[in-house]
Amino acid sequence: MQLVEIKNTNISIDNKNVLEAVNFNLQKGEMKFLIGKTGSGKTTFINSIFGNLVPSKSQVFKVLNYDINNLNNKEIPLLRRKIGFVFQDFKLLNDRNVFENLKFVLKATGWKESAKIESKIN
Repeated sequence: MQLVEIKNTNISIDNKNVLEAVNFNLQKGEMKFLIGKTGSGKTTFINSIFGNLVPSKSQVFKVLNYDINNLNNKEIPLLRRKIGFVFQDFKLLNDRNVFENLKFVLKATGWKESAKIESKIN
């Protein structure tokens, strides 16, 4: 199953191309790492996957079957709830352990049943 499909995509900020002719695929079960120098476009790339940036040019840009080229504002929160992302600095709440941090996020994104929350975390 294809999770992310990007073909011939340019991403711009303030009318300046940051990334040009991007081609990227992510299949279910794959793990990829994004590395590069400061200012090379890593954050811009991630922001485009989250729907924060609309490509300035793109043949195909799909994330979990959402067409980023035609994403409306109502769809952005729905897309983000389906994406797992580990921030470089983790963004953990210091007053909680890992389990409690994950529990907090699941509850904040609409999970209600304690047994399902615990099962998901484990």
